Amino acid sequence: MAEVEPGAAPDVREHAESDPLAALGADKDSSGAGVGDELDTEAPECEPPRTKVDIFVSYRVIPDERKAEALKRLIQTSLKPTPNVFVASVGGVKPANIGLKPQLQKAVTSAGAVVALITPESKEREWLVFEAGAAWGREQVYAPVLLGVEPHELGVTIADNVATKASDREQMDRLIQALGEELGLARRGSFANRYRAFERQLKLIAEPQAEAVDDSDAIDRVFRLRASGEREKAEELLKSLVEQTNDDERKAHLLGLGVVLNHKKDGEIRAGLEKLPDTVKGTSSYNYWLSTTADSEQQKLKFVERMIEVEKNAGKPNAFSIALRGEILIKTGRLAEGVELLTTSLADQTRRRRFLLIEPLIRHGNLGAVARLVALATGPTRGDGVLFRELADVAIEHGWHALAIFAAQRAQGDADNGTSRNNLGRAYAGPDLRSLAYESFKAAAAAGVSVGRVNMANQVLYGAVPSIALEFLRDHQGEFDASDPSYPFQIRCRAEEAVADQRKKASEYRDRGALTLAMLGELAEQAIGKPSITADGLRVVLADGRRYDLQRIQPFPNAWMASGAPASVFVSDADEPRLRGMVADLTGAEDPSWISASEISHEVV
Repeated sequence: MAEVEPGAAPDVREHAESDPLAALGADKDSSGAGVGDELDTEAPECEPPRTKVDIFVSYRVIPDERKAEALKRLIQTSLKPTPNVFVASVGGVKPANIGLKPQLQKAVTSAGAVVALITPESKEREWLVFEAGAAWGREQVYAPVLLGVEPHELGVTIADNVATKASDREQMDRLIQALGEELGLARRGSFANRYRAFERQLKLIAEPQAEAVDDSDAIDRVFRLRASGEREKAEELLKSLVEQTNDDERKAHLLGLGVVLNHKKDGEIRAGLEKLPDTVKGTSSYNYWLSTTADSEQQKLKFVERMIEVEKNAGKPNAFSIALRGEILIKTGRLAEGVELLTTSLADQTRRRRFLLIEPLIRHGNLGAVARLVALATGPTRGDGVLFRELADVAIEHGWHALAIFAAQRAQGDADNGTSRNNLGRAYAGPDLRSLAYESFKAAAAAGVSVGRVNMANQVLYGAVPSIALEFLRDHQGEFDASDPSYPFQIRCRAEEAVADQRKKASEYRDRGALTLAMLGELAEQAIGKPSITADGLRVVLADGRRYDLQRIQPFPNAWMASGAPASVFVSDADEPRLRGMVADLTGAEDPSWISASEISHEVV
């Protein structure tokens, strides 16, 4: 049983107060979130449609939660129909009137198989031995998966079981095959691609995370002091930060910030920057501050290109600098050049840095809906509400209900405010989940978003809203004077059943949206930064006889969609000129499915 441990800124002066790190052009990848935050590896709060637990994943929550998430995603996307893989901290344990331990006990005893993720941090834990013995007693399949551990390091009770090394693709493939046979599930094709994604996740988890920008708390305090009118204290603190660093790049950040805070006009800021020590004038940060005072986009581009040149000499350009250059190119009419820069640069950045490139790409790139979807699929991570809000907007606009609900829920989780609640209501309204939409619009109105009231009225105007019936009944005090005493309770029961049914449907939409975006994210990884493949004039012929004409998803040279089926996306299979892809009903009616290269043939249109 799972062991539960206790317990980008074009004008810096517009955004500095709310985001001091953005004002510094800081790399927002510095939070160091692990790979569990990567969309294509996590099963984001997602239980598959099957209700019975098929596979129980045993692991140590701290520090192995994200590894368990990656394992869950690999199993889920490798078998069909999608198995219900129980991971306690990833959608497994639910708020309920029964506690944690009973829920875990129920899940593990009902599972068809137990997969134990064993790492150096968990190999000595006594609950592993207990679970191995318990699974044997229940005649369950017990499969240890070793990550950073060798079989000889296991205790006798566990070593008696055939262990699978997570680092061995063939062994993992055999494990998936065995689990499928035990549970009566079919193995999906293209395991090699899914395993490569799994490998990437494990590699990123193992990599040391970037440390936060030095003294970020102190910088934030500078802004708070300025906002409260304590200007002298703010200047003293900033001065002390400058004195404490010997790094010219960091010093340029701080000195430039001081100049911007103490002057309002561009001419004054430029004069102040020119007075800074010569030692910092060759830095990327110094050129950034100069770019914020540029008189024209062309002049701004000159400074940004100097930033990139400095960064190239130091290693490679920062995503922030590339995003600025791409945005300026688009603004100055060099649309194709700007879009190409942003698109090709996606492959060189970690997922947490990509949001800097994606935002100007989808905001100014004039991309089609599916191209925006592919771009967004390369970037969202847990806690990145900006891209999830963008994704929700695109999905709501095009009636992609499953993606809309998943993305809107994620965006609200990142920033629970009136706007995010109203957008969640819009997502629920699409598939006619009126009660949930009404509740979200009501919460938005209570948070000060007046259009929430209009949206509430709209839900009532065009259909029944069972949650309002429940409100009426809950507000009543005392007994009901009905001739039939059971009648009020019958009405309440029907209303509660109707609301519960909508919540169940919303959960199914969310789960399908999560799975769809995860699968699309894996394809998007292959669609970016790769040479163009030739598929013009070809028609995809699937094994079941369906035929789709291919149309390139601009500006991605390696991504194609099937005309007439815009949710069908194809990319080349790894480095070979063979297509593979997915078919997804984005309205949420069906689960997405993979199409392997072996299932595709071609004919000339």
